[in-house]
Amino acid sequence: MQNAYVLEAQRHIPPTFTTTGVVYKGIFMHEGYMDKVFTTKQQANRYYNQHNPHLRALNEHDTWRSDWDPATRLRYVVRSYHGEIRTLPSWENKAKQAKQANTIHAKEANKVANAQEAKGPNEETPKRGELGEKKNKC
Repeated sequence: MQNAYVLEAQRHIPPTFTTTGVVYKGIFMHEGYMDKVFTTKQQANRYYNQHNPHLRALNEHDTWRSDWDPATRLRYVVRSYHGEIRTLPSWENKAKQAKQANTIHAKEANKVANAQEAKGPNEETPKRGELGEKKNKC
């Protein structure tokens, strides 16, 4: 693929302090490549900025890397794509996965509610320990 770019995610590792002082300054560890390929660096920049409005622009300082996000501790770097395995979902795929998870949770909640309604208003859901055989009191 000619002129292709990806976003590399890197996790910020904070400085470690010992009794003698700082062992190392904050460093970044490779997390993976986002599962989205861009034809230009500018396209990758726009995509990042669109999905991270709470942070400064990715290329704010002409370095093609973002600040690290205090919530996730991740920063993103625009890299030339040379067939690396892309293991991190794109932001729209993350949103789609979250929506699917919420849908599954809602369906399960509806099943529980429907089961409780089928029992009738006077019947209560058994409490823990009330299912099965009753234990002998000693």
